[in-house]
Amino acid sequence: MILLVYPAIVAAGAGSPLTGKETIAVCKFPGMISYPLYITHYPMIYVQMNWAARHVDAPLGTHIWVAVSIFIASIAVAYAGVKVYDLPVRAWLSDRFIYHNN
Repeated sequence: MILLVYPAIVAAGAGSPLTGKETIAVCKFPGMISYPLYITHYPMIYVQMNWAARHVDAPLGTHIWVAVSIFIASIAVAYAGVKVYDLPVRAWLSDRFIYHNN
C-alpha cells in the first residue's frame, strides 16, 4: 500500500486542474482540517471504543448512531481547532515575524 497505492493516488491528483468554486471549496475543506483531524481523531476513537465496550448489548442501530456521531464530532473538533487555534496563531506569527514593507 505505502509503496504502490499511496504514490499512485498522489500522482493521479497532483496535476489535476481545479475549476469551479464548489470544487475548490470541496478540496480546500479537507485540506484545511486534515492535520487537526489527524491530531484529534485518536482520542475520539477511544471514546467510541470505550462506549462500545461498556454497551455491548446495545442495538446495532445505536452503535451506528454513536459511530456517526463520533465521526461528525471529530470533524467539528478539527474545524474548531483550525478556527480557534491554527488560523489565529498563524496570523499572529505572520504579523510578528514576517517582514512587512510598509
